[in-house]
Amino acid sequence: MKTLNSKSVTTWLILIVFLLLNWVSYGLYIRFDLSRSGRLRLTSATKKILKKLPEPVRIEAYFSEDVPESHIAQVKMLRDFLTEYEASSGGNVILQFLDPDKDEDAQSRANDFGIQPIDLGMIGEKGTEIKRIYLSVVLL
Repeated sequence: MKTLNSKSVTTWLILIVFLLLNWVSYGLYIRFDLSRSGRLRLTSATKKILKKLPEPVRIEAYFSEDVPESHIAQVKMLRDFLTEYEASSGGNVILQFLDPDKDEDAQSRANDFGIQPIDLGMIGEKGTEIKRIYLSVVLL
């Protein structure tokens, strides 16, 4: 019978501990804002208000997937911020992302709210690029 070397045992133990931690923490929701400015951190007062809303608030975010490169970071930050509101609300904020470019029902709903696509331009190595995108949020 061949014995396991200490590297194999250590590797297996680390793997088992990792799997156990994942299993134990499955129901927990913990987020950390590691940005220097804390711009994605909601204050405790905001979280308290969100949890005590008298009725749920529905947020419909109409975002095109194909955004010019120069605007991707801002769109991602807005998505993250809206997601943080939903996560901190205790179920009082219901968030839905819709892409009217790919979904006719979403486009029709956006039109019902008066939402129209906007032209975003970008000057890059390939020249000037203008894209027509949706980038709007509706609170219901």
